[in-house]
Amino acid sequence: MYELKTERLVLRGWRESDIGPWAAMNADPEVRRYFSRVLTPEESAASAARFQAGLEERGWGWWAVEVVATGEFIGLTGLDTLDLPEVLAVAAATNLPSRAVMRRIGMTHDPAGDFDDPEEPEGPLRRNVLYRLAGAPR
Repeated sequence: MYELKTERLVLRGWRESDIGPWAAMNADPEVRRYFSRVLTPEESAASAARFQAGLEERGWGWWAVEVVATGEFIGLTGLDTLDLPEVLAVAAATNLPSRAVMRRIGMTHDPAGDFDDPEEPEGPLRRNVLYRLAGAPR
């Protein structure tokens, strides 16, 4: 399993010690405000296991993120190392903070790629938007 390290962050596989903080994040209604519900500790543990299995199987997927200075687990990020010609990002249409970040880093909204998340019930979180960043570094 690869680890990617910057001056501030480490992107790595999931550890047992990540489960508690991950479950706490997923139980927080503010953290989950752009999702239909909070998750139980069991659901959080299962998602971390799926993420780790995906990394092991494909070599890419949802990586755990920790702070170099403290070793603290702070969340997850998707990373695509497939040498593709573009990077995609998806967020709930109502998630204006994430959409602002996508625009700030140069991504462009592609309305033709917008979709309804089949796992979300009818409501404001069902519609998702797609952003693209063409010519990503290879």
